[in-house]
Amino acid sequence: MQKTLVILFFAAAGLLLAGCSSDQPDGGATAPAAQVSEASRTEAAATAPASAEAETTTVLIEEIPEDLSALQLVKAGAAGGDFSDSEPPVAELAEQRISQHEFRYLLNSYKSDQLLNTGITRGEAEERNFWTQVTSGGKTRIDEAREIVLKELQNLKVCNAVAQKRGLVLDEDELENLSTDISAKIDRFGGQEGFEELLLDEYGVTLAEYARINAQFALRQKLFEAVEAGIAVPEDEIRAAYDGDRDRYGGAATVRHILFLYEGGENQRSNEATRALADKMLEKVRAGEDMAGLALEYSEDPAAAENEGEYSLTRADDFVPEFIEWAFSAKTGDTGVVETSYGCHVMRLEARADTDLEGAREKIEAELRRRGLASQLGEWMEDSEYAMTVNEAVYGSIS
Repeated sequence: MQKTLVILFFAAAGLLLAGCSSDQPDGGATAPAAQVSEASRTEAAATAPASAEAETTTVLIEEIPEDLSALQLVKAGAAGGDFSDSEPPVAELAEQRISQHEFRYLLNSYKSDQLLNTGITRGEAEERNFWTQVTSGGKTRIDEAREIVLKELQNLKVCNAVAQKRGLVLDEDELENLSTDISAKIDRFGGQEGFEELLLDEYGVTLAEYARINAQFALRQKLFEAVEAGIAVPEDEIRAAYDGDRDRYGGAATVRHILFLYEGGENQRSNEATRALADKMLEKVRAGEDMAGLALEYSEDPAAAENEGEYSLTRADDFVPEFIEWAFSAKTGDTGVVETSYGCHVMRLEARADTDLEGAREKIEAELRRRGLASQLGEWMEDSEYAMTVNEAVYGSIS
C-alpha cells in the first residue's frame, strides 16, 4: 500500500507554482488534508537584527546524535543554514547548497502527491509507465517533476537567503511548534524508529535531515508573513476588486465538516475504508447526533480541535474546488460526503448569506497582499545575486 506522510510540501508549504499562502481547509504543512493551500503571515522582525536569544551556531547534520528530542533536532536543523554534505550538491546559489537529500525528499514528496491524485499504487508497473510518459510539452513526467522540484528548492533557498539578510530567525515558540508537529508524526508512525524508517524508505532522508528541511520551510513562511504584513493595500484597489468580481466576493457560506484522510489512521487504511467511515459518520449526522462533538472526537482535520469542524468561506478562498462547489450549491441544512484528493469530508451547510464590501474586505486585502508577495518573489528569483548553478550530472541522476 502506498504510504502518505502528512507533510507533502506541494500540498502544504506553498509550492511556487501553487501560489503563496492561506489558512484554509485542505493542505497546510501541519494539516495537509484538512486544508487546501499553503500557509500564512508579521513584519516588525523583518528588518530587526536577530536577538541574542535567537542566535545559533552551525551544526553538521552528520554530527547530530540519533537520540535527540524533536525540539533538539529542529534547533539543530534551524542552525544548519549552510551545513556541509559529503555528497556534491544538486545546485548552489547565494552561498547556499541544494543538497541531494533535500532534492530527493521533495522529489519523492511530489511523486507521492501525484500518485495519490491519480490513484496509482507506488512500486507497480503502472507507476513506472506513468513517469516515463511524454507529456504535451515534449518531456517525460519525471523530467517535469525534477524541474518543478528544482524550482521549488531554488525558491526556498532564495527566500532563506533573503530572510538571513533581514535578520530573521525562528524564535523559541516557532521552534517549539515545529518540534510538536514532528513529535506528533513520530507518535503516529509508531515511534522514532518507525518514523525514521518511513522517511528513509519512502523519502530517502533521515529524521535529522527531515527536521532541517522543516526548519527551512518555516523560515521561508516567516519571511512571507513579514513581507505580506508590510504591503499596503489602497482602498480603491479593494473596492475595484469587490466590484469587479462580486460572484467571488459577494457571498459567504458557513459549513461544518468531519474529515477522514485517504490512507490515514493508525492502520494506514485503504481509500475504500475511508469512504465507508465517512458514510457511517454521515448516517450519525443525519440521525441528529451533535456534529460539533463528532468533529472534535473523530475528524482528522487538526483544526477541528479549535473550530469543531466549522469554516466560514467565500468563493475567493483557497479551499479545494469540491469544497467550494458544494458549499455554494447546497441548501442550508443539507448534508453529504464530499470527496477531494485528500479524503472524504462529511459536510453540513450551516448558513449562507450575501456579503457586502466590509464583510469581504479582509479576504480581498489578504488576496491583494498575496499578489504583492508573489510579485516580490518573482523579483528575488530574477535577481542576479541569487543566480543558481546546477550540477547537471547530479541533478539528472536523481529519480
